Amino acid sequence: MVQVKHLPLPYFEINKNYDIQSISSITSKTFAVGDNFLNIVDDDSKKKVEEYIQPKVKDIEMELVLNTIEAPTSLFNVYVTWEGETGHIICQPLQDQLEKLSKQLDDLRARLTSSDFDLIEKKEELEQTLIRVNKLSGPFLPLSERLVFVPLFGDLDKHMLRLIKPHIVDALNQSDYSYILFDFSAVDVITQEGLTELDQFFQTIQLLGQKTIISGIKPAQATTIKFSNWFRQSIKVANLETAINRYLVPSKQKNKYSS
Repeated sequence: MVQVKHLPLPYFEINKNYDIQSISSITSKTFAVGDNFLNIVDDDSKKKVEEYIQPKVKDIEMELVLNTIEAPTSLFNVYVTWEGETGHIICQPLQDQLEKLSKQLDDLRARLTSSDFDLIEKKEELEQTLIRVNKLSGPFLPLSERLVFVPLFGDLDKHMLRLIKPHIVDALNQSDYSYILFDFSAVDVITQEGLTELDQFFQTIQLLGQKTIISGIKPAQATTIKFSNWFRQSIKVANLETAINRYLVPSKQKNKYSS
């Protein structure tokens, strides 16, 4: 009895008629205890009690709505076990579990929010890295007072071209170059949107007064781009070596190499 009295949860010892034989100390603080367990059971749960809390059902766990001192209806997890015709009932308030679950959800939400910030930071870092990589695929390399060289790499789509376009246009706008040489030797794919962007890009360059030279166009690419305005209006050379010999090497040196 002493052990029962000090149980940390509401406890009832009952007989097969639900008459209460003993309780724990906390039980009387939780319920207005009478002589019979059914007195604290909500009307909607009584049928459930009579069906399942009986000696022939040795062990069972269920949810019951019980009438407490603080609230007329409270949800409990009820654990029942029988020894002969003596039943032992422990009642655990579901509210406690709900509060724990709510706290766990709050903690999880906080961790997810923190993870989201970490992911956002990593995403932003990755995006900045991609921007730097794309810009490097169109470096602006002056070769002489009149010629600048821009090698292109990878796939040419509108995103990559929109990244390299501003710094090239700014550099041309502040210079007196006559020619800008674009080398396509390391270009894999030119998308349809990339073609449109190239057309606008080359128009801007021509408005600034520079002539565009293109080299390294592959046969498969030529089939795709041969009708584009930027391609038709540009000076075309077979490869980079030809372009450099024609527009960079002085005339005397050309004669020397050709002799």
